[in-house]
Amino acid sequence: MKALSLPMVLLLFTASCVAAPAEPEVLPSPASGIGRALQSSVSLVVDDGGRADGFGSAIVLNEQGYLVTAHHVVDGAMGITVLMAGGRAAAARVVAEDPVGDIAILQTKFVPEVMVPVSPAGSCAVGDDVLSVGNPFGTSRLGGSPSVARGIVSAISRSFVSEKTGRIYVNCVQHDAPTNPGNSGGGIFNVRGQLLGMNVLINTPQDTASESGVAFALPASALLNAARRLLAGEKILHGWLGSRGYRGVLWMNTQGLGRLGTMLREVEDGSPAYQAGMQAGDVIVSVTWWPGANAMRWPASLGGDERDWLEVEDALPVGRPVSVKISRGGRELDFSLTVADRTLRR
Repeated sequence: MKALSLPMVLLLFTASCVAAPAEPEVLPSPASGIGRALQSSVSLVVDDGGRADGFGSAIVLNEQGYLVTAHHVVDGAMGITVLMAGGRAAAARVVAEDPVGDIAILQTKFVPEVMVPVSPAGSCAVGDDVLSVGNPFGTSRLGGSPSVARGIVSAISRSFVSEKTGRIYVNCVQHDAPTNPGNSGGGIFNVRGQLLGMNVLINTPQDTASESGVAFALPASALLNAARRLLAGEKILHGWLGSRGYRGVLWMNTQGLGRLGTMLREVEDGSPAYQAGMQAGDVIVSVTWWPGANAMRWPASLGGDERDWLEVEDALPVGRPVSVKISRGGRELDFSLTVADRTLRR
């Protein structure tokens, strides 16, 4: 682990034309939700070339032995072993990956019947209960089965980029379930055992890799969509203009009202932004793409597109021209550039 959101059924008695009271919602027992989550989870031991074993977790995608995990767990692995309940183990290999999105697809040939493909939850909300399943500190070596921790959803729609690696995380679920090194690639689930997301990061002081109560998970819908695309042989692209990172700034209009804006921290040499003449400290005011009758625009102003800038940039069409308006020293400047594909930094 790297440091750093039921319908009720109404029965009608037609003979009397009187509506009966709604049936009370029947929630699964905590034990059944935990059991379902465990059956959709496995632990990983990663051979990183003889330096030391690494540890992580993975989520079961289907009955063909396909698993999804965090790319940073298996990046550069010389070998990957899947640990299962009852002390059983099986080799796995990477068959598809999205390094920038921190997603890797594994396949193992041995799939016991107790492994159950994950079922995604419809949504989650702040305050919802969370079950975090994984392999903290490699503890699955002591018995095979992953560990389970409890918490709540602390926030949703958290987006950030790693300036060190270039990996981008969009619309993450923040939760406070105990999360440690080895939990990366493992799932967070609701009380029904349905997937809410995949653990990718923890936030700790002074780069100390330990549980802090602040963990982030890629949302289930985006994760499983990416997994489907990767299994279909598709290369996932990530739009990028050229800044290594961004800083939030308060953007105010002439009425004294505002919102958080985005300032470029460092412009990478040779990038589209660099070639266009953009500089560190520039604040993005608006971006327009698909010029013409079908133009789309992201304005950094009240009443505009409410998406986070990183979500917008990531979805920009790679290889297509965009127009960017920035604010620099109180002046607004316009730039034209072509969207590049964000790459992983080594």
